[in-house]
Amino acid sequence: MKKISKLVFLIAIVGLIFTLAGCEEWLLEVDTEYYTVDISGRMIDAKDTTVSTGKGLDSVTVKLLDESGEEVPGVDDYTTGSDGYFSFGGLEPGSYTITGTKSEIGTTAYAFLPYEFEVASTTNISGIEIPGVPFDTETDDYAITIVVMWDDDFDDVDAHLTYPESGSAVASGLASQYYSSEFFPYDIPYAAGDGFAPESAFDGGASRYNVYHANKTGQEADANVVLDRDDIDGSGPETITIREAIDWTDTDTITIDDADDPNDGSEWRGVMQYYLDAWYSGSLSEDPYLVTAQGETEKAAANPKVWVLQTFADYDGDGTADDPGYDIMGIYDLPSYTNIDQASILRIHAFHDGAYPYFVIYPDIHNAIEQGDYEYDPSDTDTYPSFRGVEDVKPVTSRRRAR
Repeated sequence: MKKISKLVFLIAIVGLIFTLAGCEEWLLEVDTEYYTVDISGRMIDAKDTTVSTGKGLDSVTVKLLDESGEEVPGVDDYTTGSDGYFSFGGLEPGSYTITGTKSEIGTTAYAFLPYEFEVASTTNISGIEIPGVPFDTETDDYAITIVVMWDDDFDDVDAHLTYPESGSAVASGLASQYYSSEFFPYDIPYAAGDGFAPESAFDGGASRYNVYHANKTGQEADANVVLDRDDIDGSGPETITIREAIDWTDTDTITIDDADDPNDGSEWRGVMQYYLDAWYSGSLSEDPYLVTAQGETEKAAANPKVWVLQTFADYDGDGTADDPGYDIMGIYDLPSYTNIDQASILRIHAFHDGAYPYFVIYPDIHNAIEQGDYEYDPSDTDTYPSFRGVEDVKPVTSRRRAR
């Protein structure tokens, strides 16, 4: 009996040893996977032109949000000084967003672009820059602002916005067969050559203005379309603001007559084109690119990201301009399965509903390397990568003033 008891006791001890060994292995595994990181950067002015690398914004309340959009428990907001600097420490693995708020100064309010990131390694994150977009509550009410940023080791990305000249025959010269075709007006084919202009048959033969670094305003004396900031030394931001629909006359418009079209009854007044061009001063055997095919690391690539937002003096629409605000309408980047050095990012269709202008923004990612040889084929995604047909990428309509 005693021998059996001793045997049972020995078996229990051995079992305990193996159990503790397993626990120790589990504890070691948990210890090696648990870590935290720090993140730091600056909140910068997306329109300031007094400094080349982005002027810091002071008195910004910087917030750290979790993947559900809630403030991270136990992490206090950070208020920036004159250099715009902020930091957060002790971030565990997961998805986060940084955003900011800043009190208006006179008629100037601020919109902050969300910065989304993942903590997936033990490396601290530093040197990030988050643009704050100042807007005037008197002149920028219902305005559209487009902001582009790119990798900080790439020289420069140039933003362009083209649109038809006022007084040109924008739509009156359109042939009726195009109006009834599958292309009109949202999938208008490109003409050959740079600039992603629509084919003349779809644009009435209109001349087009090009707002970019060498021509920072269009034809309007009140700067309805303007390049606010041209960044040449950093990674952006480069910013273009559209304050009003271009003043095309009624004779140069077409009224949409399609009950299934959400713009039914509105006048289509033409299309604007927002595109990007890569520029690099380094010694390269090939041209620089906005993006490159995966694995082609020997080429310089900018990897730009584009934000579109709309700003308001009276965000809640109650008739009192006491609550400026903004909507983030879209965030766009480029596919990385081909080499692209110039790309159309957005087509911005201008409409008028009889009382107020508004815009419909279509993601329109196209490659321009061989644009002169381009024959329109929406299914040819190998040569001309596009967001068209991608289910989770839809056109976005701007808010318009209440009638």
